[in-house]
Amino acid sequence: MARPEDILRVKALLPTTLGSEEIREQIAADILRRSVFSARMENARYLAKIREVCTAMAAGEINAADARAQLLTVLDQMGHSPQD
Repeated sequence: MARPEDILRVKALLPTTLGSEEIREQIAADILRRSVFSARMENARYLAKIREVCTAMAAGEINAADARAQLLTVLDQMGHSPQD
């Protein structure tokens, strides 16, 4: 049986400008199961970091607080503002 971290490693990145509802309506469920995505996130670098952090969490290498800190650091490096 595949481990969660192995499954996450093979998921493709799916950058998109769509919101949550639009994703549910417009993208086939089988594509969503094979993808790493976040509503209105079209930056592949950030999606790659999401995949990396989720893989590390699934493997028990980091906890949720560390994952959040890593993701916030990348957003900060990208110049992302919460008001964007």
